[in-house]
Order: sequence, then structure tokens, then C-alpha cells
Amino acid sequence: FTRHRYWEPRYQAQFSMDDLISILREYEISDVKSALFLSGGVDSTFLAAVTQKLDCFHLTSPETHFAQEVADKFDRKFVCVEPNLNDYTEDVGKVIEFHGEPLMSCGIPFTVSKEVAKHGYKMAISANGADELFHGYPRTPIPEFTPRNLPLHETRSYRWFSEQIAHIFRDSRNFEISEFDEFIPSLIEVGNDAMAKYHLPGFPPSASHRWFELMTYVLHDLNPTLDAASMVNSIEMRVPFLDHRIVEGVLSWDAEKLVTPALGRKAPLKQYLNDYFPMSFFQRPKHGFSIHKDLLGDISNLGESALKKACNSGFIKIQNDERYGEFKRDMIYLGNCCYGYEVWHSREITKHTPAN
Repeated sequence: FTRHRYWEPRYQAQFSMDDLISILREYEISDVKSALFLSGGVDSTFLAAVTQKLDCFHLTSPETHFAQEVADKFDRKFVCVEPNLNDYTEDVGKVIEFHGEPLMSCGIPFTVSKEVAKHGYKMAISANGADELFHGYPRTPIPEFTPRNLPLHETRSYRWFSEQIAHIFRDSRNFEISEFDEFIPSLIEVGNDAMAKYHLPGFPPSASHRWFELMTYVLHDLNPTLDAASMVNSIEMRVPFLDHRIVEGVLSWDAEKLVTPALGRKAPLKQYLNDYFPMSFFQRPKHGFSIHKDLLGDISNLGESALKKACNSGFIKIQNDERYGEFKRDMIYLGNCCYGYEVWHSREITKHTPAN
């Protein structure tokens, strides 16, 4: 076998906001009814602003009134999707069965994709990848630039690459799965591998950290989850912020263009949107396209229960004597993974058990 890398990011010194908007608009071209996953935050609102005809689907959240205001501003139909736990558990099982592999949070995009299909839409657009590309998270280090102040709702960026890795990946010292010991790398191994694979020479230093996020968390978690959940509902899902031209163009931008003392994170997007909304519209804590309030607690209970069963059966052993990194967060994610695995395993057994 021989391997040939057909593309990797190339520094684009001349990439501009006009280029970004022009490419994004290509993704709206369609012969069928098309929708936008609208959280009401910066990224999806920017997509609403630069497109012409995408109707908006919103998953009920603390940002619902902001999302409604965005849809009204651009004269779009607005559908607010209200999930419930019974549907959620059935949805997760359906996606996992069709996808063929365990997934952790597919119930979120499935809930909205199902509603999109129910209303007769065939294509939808998501802002996947924008947070990772535009320095939307404090976990992404900015080695070359640390603004002296930020808006009050913004948190300063992590300083070290090790902190970023520890936040994205779970610390395997907190648990033991004997059957998979040889497959679960340590954070040091993850870091060494990442430095070898995802360093971008010739780009601003922070670009390598953003590229690392895109090539791990987005590539292997967010995108497959969105893809599987939308395909089950026969929806063509488009993620324009991950167009390769946009990726290499925005990676070429200096950190001080993306994060500013006045605007905070994702400054170029906010600056553009200031023509439509007062800046106070976006100076608020981030919520994201996710499930909130009471149902979130019910879903967390599913993960906790699955983790407890895995521990009781001896499949997983929690290292209670020493706790590393973000232990509580590790347990939440580990529980969610156990729930996805449990659902997948039960469906596989049912699928391969001969009928009487």
C-alpha cells in the first residue's frame, strides 16, 4: 500500500470576509426545500444573515427568544422543536441501529432532523466546526496573543496544549477497561501524536491548536454524529464552515483578528452581524445547539445508570483512589459512552438472535 495526502491546509494571506461569505452562499444552492439549524448564537445567526431563504429550526433552549428574533429579522419561518425523553431514547436506538456503531449524543441532531423531515425539507445546513475554527472555546490556546481584557461573559483561553488535550479527551487514569487496555492511549500519547500530525508550519501558532480540534473532536465525534442522525431521516446535511477553502483561509487569520478585547471571541462574525443587531445581542454566555433544562438531567441519568451497570458487571473499574484532571466531567462522558455502547450492544444481540 502507498498513501498520498491529496490536501492539507495552505496559508492564504489574502483570504477575506468577502471570500468567506461567497463560499458560504454556495451551500444554499438547492432544488429542494432547505432548512437551517439555528441555535440563536453567533455562528448559526451569521449563516442566517448571509443566506437568503433557509427556514429555521431551533431546539428549545434558554436562547429560544434570541433565535426567534433572528428568524423574524430575516423573515424566515421558525420552528421550535421540543424534545421528550421517550422520543430521545427511541431516537438514539434508531440512529445507532442504522449507523451500526455506538454513538454518544446522536439524539440531539436526530430530534431536529426528524422535525425537519416532517415539515417536508430535504436539505439542512449546520454551523458545525465554526466554534473550533473561530476560537469559540477557551480550551483552545492562543500562544501568540493574549488580550488584556475580554467582555465579562468571556473566559481567557487556556495557556498550554496539555490543558486543551485534557479538556477534549478523557483521562484514562481515572478508569480501567481491561478488554480495551491496549487501545486506550494516555493523554501523553495523544499529545505526542497530535504534535507530530497537526502542527501547521507557516501559519499563526494558534492555527495548529484549531486544526487539532477540527481533526479530532469535529472529525471523529461531531461530524459522524450529525451525519448519522440526519441520514436516518433522509436529510442531506451540509456544513459550510468546514469547506476546505474556508478552513485554510480562517486558519490563516491571526488570533488578534479572531479574538478582540471589544468583541471577544469570533470577532469577525460579530462585527458583520453588528449591521443587523446591537452588540449586546451577542455579549452573553454561550449555550449552543443542545438539550437543556429538565430533560438534560433525565438524559444524564441514563448515562449514570449505564456506567453503574458497567461497573457492577466488572466491565469498567473506576480508579477511586486517585482522581486526575476533570474527574466529574470524565465520569459524565464515560457514562454517556456506556449508554451508547449499551444501546448498540442490545440492538446487535437482537439483530443476530434467531427467531423461535
